[in-house]
Amino acid sequence: MLAERCIYPAIFETPRATNLSSSGRKRIASAPHPYVIEPPEDHKTMYKRGDRLEFVILLFGKANECLPYFIYAFDQMGQMGIGKRINGKGALFYLEEVAANESVVYSKRVGKILNELPLSDLSVAAGLSDHDAEMDITITLITPLRLKYQNSLNADLPFHVLIRAMLRRASSLLAHH
Repeated sequence: MLAERCIYPAIFETPRATNLSSSGRKRIASAPHPYVIEPPEDHKTMYKRGDRLEFVILLFGKANECLPYFIYAFDQMGQMGIGKRINGKGALFYLEEVAANESVVYSKRVGKILNELPLSDLSVAAGLSDHDAEMDITITLITPLRLKYQNSLNADLPFHVLIRAMLRRASSLLAHH
């Protein structure tokens, strides 16, 4: 009854995929979550009191409308504590501010959403101005990536395997969110 209106299942319990490939197999096991958390680039795993942790969270589709819930959830998580429990308590933190497109959207001092969320439409057209141009692309993976090709895992990553996986993920995000 509440699952249709509650945001929890839409964000964290995405449904099993029903889209089939031309061979009748499922292309993905389940719909992707409508968010991605990008870790900080410093690879730091230990934080001392007063250290600052900054990360990026990308919201897709209607998940953008849930930004106040994400802010509240992170704020509550900070008050309850995260990580290894010492004397029954995790490490506490507080959410200082949330920014989008270089604009502060939420500030702990004010305690409310300050501005409308500046949404960005992604456009492929901007990169397609010169069809005959050659370019070299270097892709650096900053988090682990595991892709199957022809039903097996390979240490090397052919370009077409990566691109096909990216297209499947993008089309799945578009279809579900």
